[in-house]
Amino acid sequence: MAKKDIIKMLNRALELEHAARIQYLSHAEIVDGENSEPIIARLKDLASDEKGHEDKFRNLIGNFLGGVPSMKIAPVKEAKTIKEILKINLQAEKDAVDTYKKILEAINKEKDNLP
Repeated sequence: MAKKDIIKMLNRALELEHAARIQYLSHAEIVDGENSEPIIARLKDLASDEKGHEDKFRNLIGNFLGGVPSMKIAPVKEAKTIKEILKINLQAEKDAVDTYKKILEAINKEKDNLP
């Protein structure tokens, strides 16, 4: 696997982070009902976390590997209930972790060929 393949994988992760931030913020706007404030606050906090992840991926891609960070957004999923929001976002986080594991494996294999 070449550096360009790792950049491609990192860009995919960046696109997932873009989507996650948008999804968390959008979901925060539709949560309502009694005791919804802590859920809304947590969704907004998670969106902020995703922004930090985006920054790290952009730095790795652009400054460390000399690639071009993606401006694309992975598909987002709509939800109408708190249960749907939690289910969708939990699955998205699991998918992201799987993506990160694959990136780590690729980097470990190519570490001698990377800056």
